[in-house]
Amino acid sequence: MPGNIKQAQLLTPVYEEIGGWNEEIDRVRSFEELPRAAREYLARVEEITGTPSYIVSVGPGREQTLLLRNPFQS
Repeated sequence: MPGNIKQAQLLTPVYEEIGGWNEEIDRVRSFEELPRAAREYLARVEEITGTPSYIVSVGPGREQTLLLRNPFQS
């Protein structure tokens, strides 16, 4: 995002529709347990941003936080 508002006004947003999922994921405890569509969604976000996902939350509880990669190792 440009730091200058005049430059930001010249931007055109690009929208991409990505399939969703209906499965409950609040009891998921590993990446492999996520529905295929959720895994594909995360992969697409990583691809678009050029940034790997390290942590994914499937709910508000501490046990609902999935550590996908160690954020302290490169």
